[in-house]
Amino acid sequence: MQQRLLRIVLLLGMLLGPVAAAHAHPKAARRYLKQLKKSTQPNVSSAEAERNAQNCFVNGVTALLLNKPQQAYTALKRALQLAPLNAAIHFKMAQLLQQYPQLVQENSVVVNALTHIYVAIALAPDNIFYYLNAVSMHTSQGNYRQATQVYEQMLQRIPPTDDLLSQLANLYIAQKDYRQAIRVYNQMEQRSGINLMLVHQKQHTYLAMNDLDSAVEEGLKLIQAYPSIEVYVLRLVQLLMENYQGYRAIPYLQDDLAAHPGHAQSQGYLAYLLLEQQD
Repeated sequence: MQQRLLRIVLLLGMLLGPVAAAHAHPKAARRYLKQLKKSTQPNVSSAEAERNAQNCFVNGVTALLLNKPQQAYTALKRALQLAPLNAAIHFKMAQLLQQYPQLVQENSVVVNALTHIYVAIALAPDNIFYYLNAVSMHTSQGNYRQATQVYEQMLQRIPPTDDLLSQLANLYIAQKDYRQAIRVYNQMEQRSGINLMLVHQKQHTYLAMNDLDSAVEEGLKLIQAYPSIEVYVLRLVQLLMENYQGYRAIPYLQDDLAAHPGHAQSQGYLAYLLLEQQD
């Protein structure tokens, strides 16, 4: 479920396009939040204000569902006036401004979608939906560095899962920051142990760094963990052959056949490579 949510949020970031004021910074959100904390509603009890805010919030969400963005904006704006420190209202306003950027010009909006989502995060720092929405906004603009910062901040509050860590590694790879991606993959390995998919991701990343030796080491770790699985040996052989160093696979094949004489494909590869060495 969490993996599906993560992919949907990141996909929405690509589909919805850029949000207004793309260069909004968390500092702007902190300044805005400071202003909000000074906001007051004279002559209105806090309970009454909260009740009215909830009604406006529901009206805003309903208008958004009915594709009436201006009505949604008016209702949510009023909700924020009544309950300026309500994280859910800021979150919904951020989504609205992201989905309908024309509202910014039509209403002379000063506080943009990113600022609202950063305020929501500050008010509810353990809500994964808010972080992922901020990530989607940044990735929609190609701002992977900012998206990565939000992700790292999220993982200081939200317990990491392999799905979350995998997406963080993807963000680093999008920036060609391969060493950080490897660091994240290593964290995944410490959590869940070695497996074929993780080894493949690390090998692909090492190859992007022109580090074939490290990619080979990852393959050897997998073979050592699962010595009876022939396909892991063959994957290492293919890796070396694809990089024009098939001769290095010969001792690995010989070791595999010494332990598992019935591995027919290993026999075939060994015969081919030995013959190639004679040419």
